[in-house]
Amino acid sequence: MATPHNKRITTPVVVPIIEKENSMKDLTVTMNRNELPRSQVVELIAALGREQTVLVQGGIGNAKTAIGETLLTLPQFAEHQLLILDMPTMDVGDWGIPMVNKPEGGTPSTAFAPNEALGLHLGKPTITVMDELPKSSRGVLNAGLGFALSRKIFGKQGHPDSIVFATGNKEGEALGDVLLPHQGERFLKVTMSNLTGPEVIEHGSQTGMHASVMGFIGEYGGQLHQAFEDVSDYNDNPYIYHPQAQREGFWSPRGAAQCSQYIHLYDKGLIGKETLRVSIAGKVGIPAMRLLMTYIELAKDVPSTEDIKRDPENALVPDNSSAQFMLACNALATIDKTWVDAWMTYMVRLHKEPQTMFVACTRPDTYKQREVLLGCPAYKAWCHENHFLYS
Repeated sequence: MATPHNKRITTPVVVPIIEKENSMKDLTVTMNRNELPRSQVVELIAALGREQTVLVQGGIGNAKTAIGETLLTLPQFAEHQLLILDMPTMDVGDWGIPMVNKPEGGTPSTAFAPNEALGLHLGKPTITVMDELPKSSRGVLNAGLGFALSRKIFGKQGHPDSIVFATGNKEGEALGDVLLPHQGERFLKVTMSNLTGPEVIEHGSQTGMHASVMGFIGEYGGQLHQAFEDVSDYNDNPYIYHPQAQREGFWSPRGAAQCSQYIHLYDKGLIGKETLRVSIAGKVGIPAMRLLMTYIELAKDVPSTEDIKRDPENALVPDNSSAQFMLACNALATIDKTWVDAWMTYMVRLHKEPQTMFVACTRPDTYKQREVLLGCPAYKAWCHENHFLYS
């Protein structure tokens, strides 16, 4: 089916232009550093955040700040209010202002009243994110250290059930996130590993991420989400941030979500192909743009969802493995009870890799259509027969 630029793109595909020996999907993230995955960082803050402030140090655009929103989804924090302090933009006076006390017949004095942004006046528990804390000015940081340690400022105590945590980039990224020893000692410093491709896809399938971006990640996520510490020569991976490389754009989970927005605009005919190309390059760099645009260009070779619903046993199965990843990602985002049986009939005609990716991304309890799939006998049979592929 033709896909002119002003028509909606259904499920684009990609030609694997990276040589096989350098294929992104063949790379794995080295986990020999003292790091935790994001899910375990969330668990740690949920368990400890009332008593100690965790400083989450991680890669650019890896959803550190959004941990606050993730915590709000947990039942024990349903009544909490989320507060985000943009530490680098704060001034010392943003912590509070002096208020004059004029006691009758006594000597006037002043006492500082905390800023409402700290939520101490709410009378309810809060989740406070001290965002980009290590990049704070000296005065702001020094004033905030006591709050981070004791949940108290200017003698005013926060709610006992409140959670406080801080974020920053890894020191090795050379972005200025360095604390002096006596400052860092007030925090539990934890390095968060980069989000993996499956993590980004699972989240994207529930938040409207474009199928072309999810398929791109499914095929090449190993290198797209690789940590710079795992690259001996920065030229070996031109897609990611590296402190030794001068790159105007690079791939990140945040960049992936924003590229998805550009492609949705393109699908609706609100921007043209050249604008799309320049926007993607400006966000994630030229090397990643070239690969992602290849997915979009080859959308015409992919069967539509309606084709699969109508005749899953005979609908076109692309030979290109990248196209098959795209189909699996589109199903992740759109599957429902009206065509889950048809999809499972069609899916087993694909290569094992996209089948495995689809099932692996549906296993977390947070996947919204998990119950739909668990009610499908063909899905349960596939899991039973192929569990060794994803266990």
